[in-house]
Amino acid sequence: MDWKEEVLKRLNGLAAKLGVASQHLWEILVRQAIATGIADAVLALLFGVGVVVGYKLFVKQLLAFKATENYTDEGPYIFGMIGSGLLGVVSLIASPICLYSAILELVNPQYYALHETLQALVGGSK
Repeated sequence: MDWKEEVLKRLNGLAAKLGVASQHLWEILVRQAIATGIADAVLALLFGVGVVVGYKLFVKQLLAFKATENYTDEGPYIFGMIGSGLLGVVSLIASPICLYSAILELVNPQYYALHETLQALVGGSK
């Protein structure tokens, strides 16, 4: 028996247990892949906003630090620059990753539905 027949057999078994047709179950899995893609796109957008906010806060703290006459009270400025720099860098790394996942899930949701099904079957058979 090849893997396609095994997947169909397991999907039919799951659909029978749930009392729905396997076609309906497949449609639900595809819709879930699309929903995951949309959620990843929103997350990528939020991380993109984090990049802009982190950059603006970093520049604001840097300019305020340079404007101080005596450097005796630089602690808050340094802390602000480190925090905003970390926000910007983490967001800069995470945004493209989320955007990549979102594009793939939205362009080909059937693949991701099948991928999730196969992972559940492999994980469930252990």
